[in-house]
Amino acid sequence: MDTAISMYMPQMVAVSYGAQYQDEEVGDASAAGAKIFDDLMNGEKGDFSKIKEAVSSLKKDLGDGFINKGLGLLSAIPGIEGARSVFQAQRGFIKAPKMELFFKGIGKRKFSYTFKMVPKSHEEMQEVRNIVASFKLNMLPEFVDGDRSSRRLTVPNTFDIQYMYNGAENEYLHKISTCVLETMDVKYSGEGKFQTFTAVEGEGAPPMVTELTLNFQEMEIITKERVAEGY
Repeated sequence: MDTAISMYMPQMVAVSYGAQYQDEEVGDASAAGAKIFDDLMNGEKGDFSKIKEAVSSLKKDLGDGFINKGLGLLSAIPGIEGARSVFQAQRGFIKAPKMELFFKGIGKRKFSYTFKMVPKSHEEMQEVRNIVASFKLNMLPEFVDGDRSSRRLTVPNTFDIQYMYNGAENEYLHKISTCVLETMDVKYSGEGKFQTFTAVEGEGAPPMVTELTLNFQEMEIITKERVAEGY
């Protein structure tokens, strides 16, 4: 839709960047196992001496791994719970898990804005009404071909958000990629209680205050390339 909505700048503009990491337990033989896999992937298939040497180095760590795994399974059987703990106590030492932090990816940025609109004239009342209707219409789908008995829905419209200053984009603030509007909350109120202006004939009474909260999410992930472009 070629629809443009100009809103006043919020009191605060915020953006969050995040990278996802996860702590995972790594066995003692994991590095050697990864080396074998790497050799196979890089054409070492015919050189079995290197692979045999790597497998040989795994024996002790694999043995401990099988013992821990077996005792873990035994400890799950009713009546012999705690078998692993007893075994470790008798042996005089435990094998503490080795934890490594691995990068898993990045999430998509989200943006939330709240606008409190207090119209001062009949024209501004209609403008507030149109703004709310435009956001509702553009965030939601519709039935394909208008067939309400169908389960086929169109994809909702997307939003391109820009921070402006004196008619041009404000380059000091972050850019925002194309977004979808996930949620929209509308509250109607007055000064401490629900209040309206004088009723408009045939349409009811417009509220004194309309508060609009919009929650957007970008459709693409933001990487170094995009940050270099101002995102």
